Amino acid sequence: MAKKYSSNTSGNSLVIVMIVVIVAVLALGVWAVWGTISTNVRNNQLANGAEPTVEELSDQSGMEIDEFLAQYGVADQGLDGSSLMSEMTDPMTLTNYASFMGVSLTEDDFADFKTTNEIADDVTMDTTDPDIKSQYYMYAYQKQMEEQAAAQAASEASADTAADTATADTASTDTTSADTTADTATTDTAAE
Repeated sequence: MAKKYSSNTSGNSLVIVMIVVIVAVLALGVWAVWGTISTNVRNNQLANGAEPTVEELSDQSGMEIDEFLAQYGVADQGLDGSSLMSEMTDPMTLTNYASFMGVSLTEDDFADFKTTNEIADDVTMDTTDPDIKSQYYMYAYQKQMEEQAAAQAASEASADTAADTATADTASTDTTSADTTADTATTDTAAE
């Protein structure tokens, strides 16, 4: 009996090639959008309260990691890009912490803060105490909000005064215009 050979060998090869091409296209697609996907996942985590890393903070400020850490006086603390923000802020002095958080810290501000919060006299602006740093941040933030509210109220009062002046000027102009119209009517009647 003669053996029959099947022509399935070329069909099997074609199926294998198609599977390899499909897998390669899928892998390329995932690789192409992976950066976008992972960035979106991380942004969602940060929006939901995840703590940023030193690398993310330095990227936001447009600085290199080493330069960023040196700016806040923590370059020698063994931190790297994967360190969390709290790991970076813990060893900061109050002066650097205030700068990092975007609030002002002057000698007068600090003296007022110490008096208001009954902080011991031996505490200086070089303290690294996390409780003092968070208390100062809240104090400075509240003071900043009060100053902004006062500035806004003054601005609104100034705008109201300007509006009142403009209204008075308009009323004066309207009265003058009415007087001129009456004078014209009188002149026209006298001319007839």
